[in-house]
Amino acid sequence: MLASGIVIVSVWGGLWYVGNHAFAKPSRFQLTAIIILGVILFGIMVSVLLFLKTRWQIRLSAHTSFTVIILGLIIAVILPFIHHLNELERPIYYFSLFILILGLLVYLRATRSFFRTKIDFGQWQWLFYVVVILLGVGIGVLIWWLGERRHRH
Repeated sequence: MLASGIVIVSVWGGLWYVGNHAFAKPSRFQLTAIIILGVILFGIMVSVLLFLKTRWQIRLSAHTSFTVIILGLIIAVILPFIHHLNELERPIYYFSLFILILGLLVYLRATRSFFRTKIDFGQWQWLFYVVVILLGVGIGVLIWWLGERRHRH
């Protein structure tokens, strides 16, 4: 719930910023501050999810979560036929589809053991988390760079 709260506040703040600065070109300082703030918020959210254990969790039964995943996949298959996805909606759509497919793979017998295997890196566990965070930031920078390159031409 805490991570969800951070995400909601971050998205609201991002939408507020975009709404107030939609037609202005940010300076390098502003762009750097936005990227750093995004990385910090992402790091806080990942840290909360990985390290903070609280009772404030919503647990769904296996059948309920499987039903939610199947409904999400059905909606994801139908959505492109009833709504034309624009350039801004496509990354969110593909990311959501990826998460839904991963969720489904966790429930399939053939892939369940692979996804539920515990991996212990011992004293190097922190390095794994750093690599995952840097990989996420790298994907975000790559998407931004591709978008900037497309808009220049």
